[in-house]
Amino acid sequence: QTCALPILLILKVEPLSSAFDAGIERGSVLLEINRQRVDSAEKFRRVAREVRPGDILTLFVYAPDTDQRQLKTVRVDER
Repeated sequence: QTCALPILLILKVEPLSSAFDAGIERGSVLLEINRQRVDSAEKFRRVAREVRPGDILTLFVYAPDTDQRQLKTVRVDER
């Protein structure tokens, strides 16, 4: 029996953004932001509303193509 967990798939990474510079790739799965589990779009939106330009975020992502989990550090850009 398998357990389907909700996942947040990264669909787009803007070229020349801080996420792009941190090596975050399209197709990766976002697991945590600053040690907070992100298991729904609503949870992501809640966390995203709290960040300000210049904040530093630590993202825990899973790259399915390499089967690796990685920590990525991203500085929030101006919106």
